[in-house]
Amino acid sequence: MNIWDLFDCLGEFLDKLPTADDYDYAMEFRLPSWETEGPWEMLKHYNIAAVMTDSPAKENLQFLSRITITAGFEEINQK
Repeated sequence: MNIWDLFDCLGEFLDKLPTADDYDYAMEFRLPSWETEGPWEMLKHYNIAAVMTDSPAKENLQFLSRITITAGFEEINQK
């Protein structure tokens, strides 16, 4: 399955999430290949927070440490 197939599957999944005001969702992308505008724009569309974390450089996930606002709330994980 390529990145675009996964992106389509994610969109289908997000369409099925309950949208009641009682729910806040956050999502963390752990594949460097997802470091594009597409996933962030999708999260903005659904008001889902992008998880920020203090990922070490050796895991090639430094992009998760950048502040990316995608929702009206935030999720920060510290290791």
